[in-house]
Amino acid sequence: MTVLKGTHSNAHNRFTAACRSLGLTANDYPLNQDENGRRSFASAIRYRMMQDFKEAHRSAGGERLKPASALAERSDPPVRDPFDTVEFDAHRLDLRLTILDQDPFGEEQLMEIERVWLLALIDVCTRAILGYTLCLRREYSRYDVIRTFEKALAPASKPTVTIPGVSPIDNGGYVSTALPETAYAVWRQIRFDHARAHLAEDSLAVACEILGCTVDVGPAYWPDERPFIERFFGTVATRFSHRLPGTTGSDPDDILRKLKDPRGDLRLVVSLEELRELLAVWVWNYNGTPHGGLGSARTPLEAMTTAIRGRRTLLRHLPLSLRGNLCLLQNVHASRVRGHINRGEKPHISFYHVRYTSHRLARSADLIGKPLRIYYDADDIRVLRAFLADGTELGELKAGGIWAMTPHSLELRQRIFRAKRLRQLEFGASDDPVEAYLQFKRGQKRSRKVASEIAQIKEAISEGKRNSTVEDAAGGAESLPLAVGPVHARRLRIPSGFA
Repeated sequence: MTVLKGTHSNAHNRFTAACRSLGLTANDYPLNQDENGRRSFASAIRYRMMQDFKEAHRSAGGERLKPASALAERSDPPVRDPFDTVEFDAHRLDLRLTILDQDPFGEEQLMEIERVWLLALIDVCTRAILGYTLCLRREYSRYDVIRTFEKALAPASKPTVTIPGVSPIDNGGYVSTALPETAYAVWRQIRFDHARAHLAEDSLAVACEILGCTVDVGPAYWPDERPFIERFFGTVATRFSHRLPGTTGSDPDDILRKLKDPRGDLRLVVSLEELRELLAVWVWNYNGTPHGGLGSARTPLEAMTTAIRGRRTLLRHLPLSLRGNLCLLQNVHASRVRGHINRGEKPHISFYHVRYTSHRLARSADLIGKPLRIYYDADDIRVLRAFLADGTELGELKAGGIWAMTPHSLELRQRIFRAKRLRQLEFGASDDPVEAYLQFKRGQKRSRKVASEIAQIKEAISEGKRNSTVEDAAGGAESLPLAVGPVHARRLRIPSGFA
């Protein structure tokens, strides 16, 4: 008997018609039964389908058949070296978060923001977290993906903790702090999923061309192809976010959502600054905690140390020319030098409605009309890095006017000019546009969306100030040379009369 397709009624009607075509009458079985053998026929069909798991899965309404992990045939060999294969993904934390800001009257007020994303990069061989970032936007973008790459490449420092009772463990740490030789180490292969931010042209260009690694994009909706990063996010949920007050749980019916509900008291909800400190310490301790995938005896840092210093695994590092300029990992922007010699307009470029120039560019009249390649940090666009068409570095270009004062992101500048275009925001030549836009958002009706935008603005300002402090501490501008020996005055020649 072949397996009949269609609904139960259609299948039984076809079965009855087949019985009558064989010469069976109403006095013969199964046509002499009350339901013409419907239940026996359904049992036979069910038994036949259960003999094949694929047919059983399809009959149950399934659309995609997941391969059994134990029977899955993978062409790639198992990963045995650190920095050979890494997995990247993003996870929305199940948390309610608050920020402390001022209302239009200058008084401090707690506000709840929309959501926060955790983007992380994990090493498959050692299960160590190489880098992570937090994104406060409704959806993360390609800039956040590249920012996570930068965090994984640059050397990290021990987190500063101000929360009482929270401290990093002694045997924990970030990979680059425990093993300085891993700073700027580049991986061979990275595993993505089908998110648009992952498959953006800029993200793939950075991964393939600049970092020199291959990209493995697994099947859509199959997290089993990236089991290590998915397990890490599961650990983040069960051992971190679900234990904090104000957690939303894994679904709306999760009992944790009700047990840890602050009942309107936002003071009990974790703030954004507290989350940053807690997550920094948690990742530090995660790398120093025995991992089940490593035999439940070794920690990710111990596995990394054994592989690099014990087996002397060779690492591939980022070129020296890129280490001090990680902004070159961002996408390139094509621009053209503007200016006019007759009108006395010095050479400059226009980048998203703002003029940029430098002392070198302003003196180079021969560059007017020439194309430039512009690299920028999307989180702080006060300074750009320019290159000529032949690859010669032109140096840094600084924003003109008040735009060079307050750190701001590319997205924030686009929002400012959009509000100005819609005549929702007005600011003069001497007014700080970032501060004006911040006051404009504070004057709007309080909502989680407005609170998220305010948090993004304050985060961009604080991040830009932290980066400026690090650059100043690293060196800053060179001091002018002092005069040596006696100083002889020159005679001034002042003509008589007036010109």
